[in-house]
Amino acid sequence: MAGARKRPKYISVYVSEEEWKTIESLAKSVGLSQSAYLKLLGLGYKPASVYDGEAVKALAKINADQGRLGGLIKMWLANEERLMMFDHDQLAKAIFGVLEQIGEMQESMLEIVRSRRILAAKKIG
Repeated sequence: MAGARKRPKYISVYVSEEEWKTIESLAKSVGLSQSAYLKLLGLGYKPASVYDGEAVKALAKINADQGRLGGLIKMWLANEERLMMFDHDQLAKAIFGVLEQIGEMQESMLEIVRSRRILAAKKIG
């Protein structure tokens, strides 16, 4: 039979109602079924959380900072009177400075994602 499972063994574990609810909750928190969750634990893996609250807060702050910087650029470019106050070189320097800050914030966001492993563990099998 094509696609048949090559895992004919199964493990039956008796748990209390409270233990069942705990396992169910923990499995849901990492985006896995109870079976996949217990299998990962039994094989020595630590399932990654679907999200990390601290990382989400840090990313939201950085995202807000990026929005403010983008708004600043938009304001400068939309206000012709303000643009006339700067010569071309000064304006280019200011805009490239803001773009550099946005790039640094994007690097910070990537670092947070890498360090916190926000993505859920993949299901085995």
